[in-house]
Amino acid sequence: MPESPLPQPPAAPQGSRFSTYAALMMLMFGAGFLLLLPGRIGVAIVVGGLIFSSIIGFHYVVWGRWLGKVLREEADEQGNDR
Repeated sequence: MPESPLPQPPAAPQGSRFSTYAALMMLMFGAGFLLLLPGRIGVAIVVGGLIFSSIIGFHYVVWGRWLGKVLREEADEQGNDR
């Protein structure tokens, strides 16, 4: 008897994107406020935040999505070999 495939994860709930847009607006207003700080400290904070967020996003894509997909495919191949 063939083994059953792995159970599929439940579908994500569909809702409005209002909270996403509200968060983006707050982020833009916050960045704009920091740019108004005297001197170059506001620009440094905004640029540093962008760099930090980019690093986090990169690791999410590489280790969370890409590597997870590779590991699942490898587990499927090992399951089919047995």
